[in-house]
Amino acid sequence: MSHLSSEEFIDLLDGALPPARGQHLLTCAACRTEAEALTGVLTRAAAVGEVPAPSPLFWAHLSSRIRAGLAAPIARTWQELVWWPGSGWAAGLASMLLVLLVSQSSFRGSSDLHLGSSPAAHTVRAAADPADDIDNDQAWAVVRTVADDAGDDAAEDAGIATRPDAAERITLELSAREKSELAQLLAGELKRSGT
Repeated sequence: MSHLSSEEFIDLLDGALPPARGQHLLTCAACRTEAEALTGVLTRAAAVGEVPAPSPLFWAHLSSRIRAGLAAPIARTWQELVWWPGSGWAAGLASMLLVLLVSQSSFRGSSDLHLGSSPAAHTVRAAADPADDIDNDQAWAVVRTVADDAGDDAAEDAGIATRPDAAERITLELSAREKSELAQLLAGELKRSGT
């Protein structure tokens, strides 16, 4: 047999619980405990005696507040429905994220649009792009010069330092295509250096 419902507990307190359900209290300790607790609450409430009447102004103020609440519209315009503090920031952040995603997808997709993504297309793409010659590139020459002049201590003092696991973390974040490209570059460098 199931436990007494909330409505049945109310019927019990009012003395209107059917006798068949009252028999459940004799066998169920949980329902009996709940019934005793509710009876105790009613007993304590009845012991309080007379409840003081509210101020005469209470009813006038209550009815005027209810009338004012019912007369006021919940929301007058759609702007009031969607506006909440911070919604401007959220919309701006969402817009920036959308722009970044679209620009990244169009940047990555533009080189694959014309040539496809097959291995043959990768070879054609690699042949079409001139190889990066870091030794003869003027921009890299500036970077090499600055790096040669600055020691490790100067870089750390300037706040330019990497974490010990930075290379591993960056490698783990590469896409499958980027990992394949890195493996090819490393294999080529190993062949070139004779290792």
